[in-house]
Order: sequence, then structure tokens, then C-alpha cells
Amino acid sequence: RALWFGTDALAAMRRVQEKGDYSQITMVGKSLGTLAVGHVATILPNIGALRGLMFTPLLKNPSLVQQIKLFKGDLLLVVGTADEYHDAAVLEEIRDARAIEVLEIEEGDHSLERPGDVLGSLDMLKQVMGGVSDFLKFQG
Repeated sequence: RALWFGTDALAAMRRVQEKGDYSQITMVGKSLGTLAVGHVATILPNIGALRGLMFTPLLKNPSLVQQIKLFKGDLLLVVGTADEYHDAAVLEEIRDARAIEVLEIEEGDHSLERPGDVLGSLDMLKQVMGGVSDFLKFQG
């Protein structure tokens, strides 16, 4: 399944490269989609001004962790501390390997919300959107 995901994403990125001359490309993935972002970024490392947003990356997937370390551009990871795929030790390993921005949402699950707590979940959404906005503005 991950291979199929990556193959489709790679084909899409090659099409983008054929059709346009972009000064900057931002790749965005959520959960399984982070596998596609990691795959494309490591298969095509010379994309140019590349930046990435990974929402709830599958940090327990060793291949993805390695791809995050090799990602050439600016990268923001948005993770919930209550997500089953969150791994503080892996995040530390990534931080030791490269400069990276990480937004950890306290008590956020894999959907970046707190089940049964609508107002708390809205606060989390506000945190996520603020972090993404800051990342995109800072990166130009």
C-alpha cells in the first residue's frame, strides 16, 4: 500500500516538474500521506526550494524516519502526544539528525483532537493552524 502511495505521488510530482517552473514547492501529507511526501522527497532530492508539512507522521515507520532525516528542505512535523504513532525518542533522534520544526499538540490524538472535548479540540485546531501559518510565512 505504501509503495502504491509513493508511486502515485512520484508520478504527480514528475508531472508538476514537467508542466511548470516553480520557485518553491510545498508538499503536504497527513498520516499515510506522510509516507508519500517522504518517498518523493528522497527519490527526487533536487526538486529545488522544497518544504514539507507532515501532519501526524507515522514515526514508528523506520523508513519514514530515515526519509525525514534526509529531507532536503524545511520541514514541519505536527504531532499529537496522545497519537499512537507519536514517539518522543524518535522525535529526539530526528532533532539530533537535522534542523526541523516540530509542533507537538498536547493530548492530541491521531486526528489532532481530544475525543469528547469539542472546545479542547478547537483549541488544538487553532494551535495547528497558527503553527502552519507561522511556518509558511517564515519560509516565504
